[in-house]
Order: sequence, then structure tokens, then C-alpha cells
Amino acid sequence: MIAITLIINVLFFCVGYADGAIDFTDTSQWSYDDTTFVVTVYAFFIALLVFIVWLVYYFRHNAYKSFYPQSNYSLYKEWCVIALVCVLNCSYSASYLFAKDLRARSYFSEAEFSRRADVLSMASLFIAGDLSDYSYYNKPFKPAYNTTQDSVLYNGKPYALSSLLNKPIKSYSYQNHEKDSLNERRIKNWLVANRKDSVLWVMKEFEKIAAEHGLKGNISTAKWMALVYQYPEFNSPIAVDGIEKVIYEGYDDISTDTTEIAVAPSNIDKEQDTLSYRVQMVNGQKELYSKYYVPGKQLHASYGKISEAWVSPDLNEESALIYLYFGLMTSLAIFSFRVTSGKNWLIALVGTGIMGILTGIIGIVGSSFEVYGILWIFITLASILYFIAICYNGSGKSISGIVLNNVLWLTPWLIPLVYMTTTSIARRNDQYDYMNYESSFAKTLTDYSNIMMYGNLVLVVIYMYFLTVSIKKWKGIAEA
Repeated sequence: MIAITLIINVLFFCVGYADGAIDFTDTSQWSYDDTTFVVTVYAFFIALLVFIVWLVYYFRHNAYKSFYPQSNYSLYKEWCVIALVCVLNCSYSASYLFAKDLRARSYFSEAEFSRRADVLSMASLFIAGDLSDYSYYNKPFKPAYNTTQDSVLYNGKPYALSSLLNKPIKSYSYQNHEKDSLNERRIKNWLVANRKDSVLWVMKEFEKIAAEHGLKGNISTAKWMALVYQYPEFNSPIAVDGIEKVIYEGYDDISTDTTEIAVAPSNIDKEQDTLSYRVQMVNGQKELYSKYYVPGKQLHASYGKISEAWVSPDLNEESALIYLYFGLMTSLAIFSFRVTSGKNWLIALVGTGIMGILTGIIGIVGSSFEVYGILWIFITLASILYFIAICYNGSGKSISGIVLNNVLWLTPWLIPLVYMTTTSIARRNDQYDYMNYESSFAKTLTDYSNIMMYGNLVLVVIYMYFLTVSIKKWKGIAEA
């Protein structure tokens, strides 16, 4: 089973690696990808099929229930194998997601991607885009669209609202706000200081990156420079766009029964800018083309996807925990059925469900997660103590078979419950102290929640060794 699940994981990894390829000619940065959903559905049904076939054969023989001679460690070894199979069988979609992000990140090293992102961000200042709604360096902030303001201040000097010094650069999620601000300040200071060679270097680096991906514009770097670099005002009447054919953007909140396309105001302005754009009719529809363009939109879209793969991968620390804990709990459900009777297993399942409903109602009535958490901490501890008492006082099994199922299912959540309940209480105590929240106990607990969850997994693996030894001893206790 380990071999089979590993092979299936490798297949999903290969599919994810192939699907993670970046199309550097695509201009859509936020296109909907339904492949991930389809792969997840396939992963679920394949995992379910593998589980069914495996359990049919696995439950045929049970040395433990048949009182075969076994060592004290045999049950622990058996659970470890079950856990490994369950985690691998539950992680097919995780393999796909990890490979997909890995492919996106594999084009460049992180340091090289950071350098390229800086270049593309600074070069975006010279590509047509929206102007700032306010002057970033003018205190207090004054909206640029205010009719009483006809200029913007940069370093104390007024510039026209249409000047490059009133234009923001494109940013990537990989870069933080401080890095964006430094890049914008850097390129604009070069303009103010008339460092033409530095600006030309940025444009040439942009051209190198574009050429590497087979992307071209219709102007040379020298021509681009001549069109936009109008020292000292930097208020060129000609715009260099980031794409040849301008895509019309419809309003999401407008519906119309006519065939007329609703276009964004920025594109209406472009239609009227005959110096930079031309309109042509194709099959009765207007199409807008740039007279001068560089492949800025394609690069921004493709590098934006790579940026997301670095900053927000589909398989991150939090989502990996979901796969690990789901595999862990599946293994414990199978193992508990393996060491107890089907009757005890079903009674424990129904009983746990009823307790979940009752404690949920009590928690809702009390309007407090702490009440809910404390109740389940008490139930878990009571189950553990009862099972220990049965194992060591020799008074007969009684209902310990049912309780053993609860011990196996609930104990892995004991530490997380204590942690979350403590965090909730700390947040309640700190809710009025907003000024010191960053240094509060609640903030510290929240920041280390992932470490706690991963550490809890290690503790569960260790704890299961001692529990399985006790379960073997429990098997020899008389029923009554």
C-alpha cells in the first residue's frame, strides 16, 4: 500500500508540475483555473477507491483480536504503517498543489526573481497606467482629482498631474510596501536628478527580460526613452502602452440588453488620445490599438503569478496541517476499529456525535468558545483516566471498549484545545488593550499556533507508543 500510494502521489506531482508552467504570453493575471478543482475531485475519488480496496483485504485477518502471540511493540508498528498509508493516500491533491507552485518558482532563484521584480516595477513607471489619486509626497494628502488642485508636489516642487512623478509603479505581492516605496522613490529621484543613463539601464534590463521570454514591442529602447523621458517636467503627451491591442474592460455592475460594449473610463480616454492610440472597426466592433507598446502587461501578469507562488503558495504551512491531521485521524479511526469491536466503534461514534451536539448547544448558550473548549478538555481527560484505571485495577472491561475509541479519537486534540482555549481567554482579557496588542500574550500565542500544531503531531506519535502498549495489556482483561 505504501508503494501504491507513493506511485499515485508521484503521478499527481507530475501533473501539477506540468500544470504549473507559466505562459509568459498570457496577459491575464487572475484567470480562473478549474484544473485544480478537477484534480481535487479526482484525488478524492481515487483515495476513496484505494481505501475501500485496501480495507477489504486488511480487515480479513486480525492477529490482535485472534490472540496471536505478539510483542509489546507490534501494535505500535502496525499503527505507524496505517498512519503512513493514510497520510500518503490523503495527500494526492497536496502533491499536485506543491508541484504546481514548485514549477512556478523553479524558473528563477528567489534572489534573481527579486531583482527582476524590482526592474519590472521601476520600468512600469514608463508604461501607460493610472495616475495617483493623491500626491504621495505632499503633506497633507490632497486628492489629485480635486478641481482646486492643478499640480502635485514631489520633493517640494510642483509638477503637472499628468506627470510621471504623479504616477505609481506596478507592485508585486512578493515585495512589501517598504520595498515598493523604495523602488518608486529610487526611479523618481533618478528622473529629478536627470540620471538618464540609470533610466536607460532600467529600460534595457526590461528589454532583456522580455527577450528572454520571446516577447517584443514595436519600439526600441532608444525610441521608448525618447517618447517618455521629457526632462524636467516628464509630462510627455505620448503614452507607451504595455500591450498592442487594448482589452476593453466591462463594468461588473452594469448589465445591458444591447450589443454595445461598456468600456472603462480609462479606455474611453485612450480612444480620444489619437497621438498614442488608434481605433479600428473589425466586424462591426471597435478595437483599440497602441501606436507604441512594450510587452509590459504580459510580464506583469506572468511575474505576478510567480510572485504569488512565492508569497501565497496553494500548499502552505496551514494547508499542509489539514492534510496531515486528516491522515492522522483517518489512521486512528481505522486503528480503533482494528483493536475494538464494530459494536463499540459505532456506539463511540454515536456517543461522540451526541456529546458534540450537547456541548455545542452549551457553548452557544454561554456565547463562549472557552466553555466549549473546557467541556471537551474535561471529556478527554475523563476518558483517559477511566481507561488507565481499567487497565491497572483489573476490574473487568465494562464499557472501556467504547471509551478506548474516544481516547484514540480525542487525545490528539487535547493540546490544541488547551492552547486555543487559553488563546481565547487571553484575547478576551486583551480586547480593550489595543495599544499593546502586538506585545500581548494573546498575540504571542496566535503567532506560534502553527508550531504548536506541528509539535502536537510529534507528541501524538510518541504518545501512541505508550497507548498501544496499554491497549495490548487491556486486551487480556476479562470482559466482566
